Amino acid sequence: MQNANSLANKIRANKLQDGFTKSDVLIKDWSGLRTAEEVTNALTVLRDRNWLTLREDRGTGGRPAERYYINPKVKRAA
Repeated sequence: MQNANSLANKIRANKLQDGFTKSDVLIKDWSGLRTAEEVTNALTVLRDRNWLTLREDRGTGGRPAERYYINPKVKRAA
């Protein structure tokens, strides 16, 4: 849960934009979100709580990218 709270705080602070990827979070090297497992757990919790929607981007020319989109209600509440 702590990882999800960390990511939620970053989203509220507009540190991530719509269409971000797991790699976008990992590159930031934020506390509590430094490993792929921590980020995956946080993303799963926020998806389950309807903060995020996952969509596959097949226009990458290779393997589809998983992109996360922020619920507009979350953006308005920030």
